[in-house]
Amino acid sequence: MFDLNTFPPIIHHLRSISTIYKPTSGGKWIQLYCPYCNDSNRKLNPDHGHLYICTTFPYFTCFRCNKSGGLLYLLQNTGFNDNNILKYLKSLHTSNIYYNNYKQLKLSNNNIYYDELIKIHMDFKKLDLKKYNIFSKYIYNRCLNIDPIDFFIYPIIINGEVCCQFKNSNFDICTTRYLNKFNKQRYININKNYYYFQDIKLIINYNSIVISEGAFDLINLYNYFKQFKNSFFIAAGGAALHKLFNILLSQFLLIGKYTINIVLDNNYDFTNSIINGCKYYAQINPNIILQFWKPAMSKDVSDIMLLNQIEI
Repeated sequence: MFDLNTFPPIIHHLRSISTIYKPTSGGKWIQLYCPYCNDSNRKLNPDHGHLYICTTFPYFTCFRCNKSGGLLYLLQNTGFNDNNILKYLKSLHTSNIYYNNYKQLKLSNNNIYYDELIKIHMDFKKLDLKKYNIFSKYIYNRCLNIDPIDFFIYPIIINGEVCCQFKNSNFDICTTRYLNKFNKQRYININKNYYYFQDIKLIINYNSIVISEGAFDLINLYNYFKQFKNSFFIAAGGAALHKLFNILLSQFLLIGKYTINIVLDNNYDFTNSIINGCKYYAQINPNIILQFWKPAMSKDVSDIMLLNQIEI
């Protein structure tokens, strides 16, 4: 059983990064200022922090900015340098004993990539804070208050412009998007990898699968369309939907019963082509139920999260 009170170096470090350190809820949680949202600079309630660290579980969460995750990451991000303790926390992290319910990367088993993503974000922020803020604002405008690391998104500079790049849970680069709205080339499809933020090897454990054209569409469907709760989410741009469907069937879905929800933009000609192609592939496994969806009030899925089912 993890017990924060048996690690004086951690307690000393936490006291050094926050001017408040308050045990709460019978000593099960420690309240601090959050280092991620500059909690201490608020004008109201300066004696009240929003970061809570569990004393019986290596986990933290901020109720102001919603940042959460393993204690290991918090310590690494704030300069803690006791390598023996970090190694011990990493062993807990790797074993998954403590992280089945509280891991920050809630969507995937591939937590080994999380440290690398944190470093990419922190290094970019140090290199060019202004461009990092452009990236953060764009992510918020598209998906509201998400942690881009949870969805394998990070900033990158290409041709002098800030872009957001997507990897999947296998850490394959999927696509890159220019953030400058005046740039005619919106996407750079570096590789023909498909975007998924859950562990692709576990797809057969889901009865419902959601496929969309775009990565941001997919994230919004996951976060805001509750009808698709407990589904596996995967994206492929445009005509690649045909190929994706074929790959899913051949590699994962030949046996079993699945409802596959395919969410498309409002493009009538393209929609008919996708529907006909997927219906053909679905004949390979007659236990697959196909459902097609389109935005109810806009062209793009991300604009308004209202969907109508397409009759087929």
